[in-house]
Order: sequence, then C-alpha cells, then structure tokens
Amino acid sequence: MKDENIKLLDYIKSTAIFLSSKEGVGDFSVECTRLCGWLKTLDAQFKKSSGIDQGERLFMVYNRQVSMIGTDCLAVPEKFKELAACAAGLGFSVLLTIGIISFFREFSQVQALCDEGMLSSLEIVADRLDELAAQTPVEDFIKKLVDLRRPMSIVGHVDELKRHGFLSSPALNAADITFYPKDFAQERYERPAPLTPVRPCSGRMQICVSIDGYIYPCLGLMGFPEQAIGSVVGRDETFDLEGYQPGISALLNHGPEIDAEGPFDCTVELPWMCKRHRGELLKKLQADGSSASMYQNRPDFHS
Repeated sequence: MKDENIKLLDYIKSTAIFLSSKEGVGDFSVECTRLCGWLKTLDAQFKKSSGIDQGERLFMVYNRQVSMIGTDCLAVPEKFKELAACAAGLGFSVLLTIGIISFFREFSQVQALCDEGMLSSLEIVADRLDELAAQTPVEDFIKKLVDLRRPMSIVGHVDELKRHGFLSSPALNAADITFYPKDFAQERYERPAPLTPVRPCSGRMQICVSIDGYIYPCLGLMGFPEQAIGSVVGRDETFDLEGYQPGISALLNHGPEIDAEGPFDCTVELPWMCKRHRGELLKKLQADGSSASMYQNRPDFHS
C-alpha cells in the first residue's frame, strides 16, 4: 500500500471477519494462517499510518476491535482460538457474533475462550428463542450468560425477548448486557427519508472480510465483488483505499451519493442510509441485466 494512502487507516480501526468452516478440512474457508498473516500486515500498516511504530500518537492503539462473525465459526475450535490469539496478541479486542442456538450448542467452547482471555465481548443474535426454550430452561440459559462476566449485546425482536423473560430478568438487568431491537421480517422498505438522510460514514466505517476473502470498506457493501477494495486471498492481500470508487475519502467525509426519494429493495438490517445505498446498487445490477438475488440478503447474521 502506498504511504500516502495508509493515513486513511486512522479512520478505519475496526475489522469484521466473517468465518465459515470448510467441510472435511478442519479449517475456515479462508485458511486461518492466511487470516492471521493478513491481520499482522494490517496491524503493521495501521501502526505506520498512525505513527505508533515511531512512538507517536500511542492513544491510537486503543479501541481497536476484531469482530468474528459466523454461524459455524466454532466448528473448528482450535483454528478459532488461533485466530483470536493472533488478534489479541496484536492488541485488538475480540468480539464474537454468533446465533443463539450456535451459542447454546458451543457454550463450553465459548466459556473456555472467555476463561483464557481470548474473547473481550459477545454479540448474540436471538432469532430462534422458541427453539432455545424447547432445549433448555431459559432461566438456566440466562444464568450461563451472566456467569461469563463479559460485556454482551443481545440482538432480537422485542416481543420475543419479552415473551421469553429476557427483558424482565433481574440478573440480565444487573449485568453488563445491552439489548438491541431487531426486526427480522423480510420486507420491501418504503419508508420516508430521515431529515438528514446522508451523513458521513466515518462513524460506521470498518474493514469487512467476507467468507470468500474479499475485503470491503463497510458492512453494507459486502457481497458486491466489484465494491471490494482487495482480497485476503491471492496477490492483492492488502488494499488500495485511494483507488476505490466512489472513494473512501468521500464516504468518510460526506457519505454516499444516494437518491433520498422513492422506495427501494433491501432486506439486510442496516442503518437507513446504508440500506438505501445497498438498494441502489441492487437496482443498478438489475438494470445492467445481472441477477441481484445473490446479493439480496447479504450479509447474513442468522444462525
């Protein structure tokens, strides 16, 4: 990466890695060693960009996070532990995002990772609460959550969380746990634009690595290979931020150029502006004669 380009890494401190195990191999679809090598390269570039490697701006080393996201990322526990240890060793906090059923089934592994200091926090997508309640008493599950003693967010439908006693649990209310409401309905969004529909992306920009190794500048653009800024796999293992169109600087400082009027199709749970941006990309694909179905629901957090 060119020296004049990497200054933009000051604004992109967080990384999200989507993980999927590769059947019969005992590894992720993008090998763990490759992901670890890429993280080390990213860390070195960030420290050069911020001046940390010269003993300057040492405060920049704080609040860097690697989010590991996947429905079966714990299916290869040793590889997950290796990747988490690599991230933690580089000074990143490590967040695991996982569906509630996968979390329940792999709880012993999550507990071991917490005990060994590999996980800083957890995000649980609570979209299958009826299935959970059929497998274990919810009160016992809540006790397990609290006993982990980790900052945690639970993302789910308010009515479902209330019905299963999550919102009325004294133990959860006293713990370091935040609830985020989420609507899982797949629908056509025809909502009016906010008063300020376009805002700078600097507050939500992060590097996202898809399960096939493509690198994207934000979550809303995942799944569109033409929007990728590089790849963990192959020759282009870093990325060129300045060469990206429509331009990382423009997105950071001004936000995307979008049409704030009329309906749009997007079934991914994202902020309004990101949904609009993604919806317009889908619309352009359809206008060009490409199939948009493969992009419609990505990224997917469901377990």
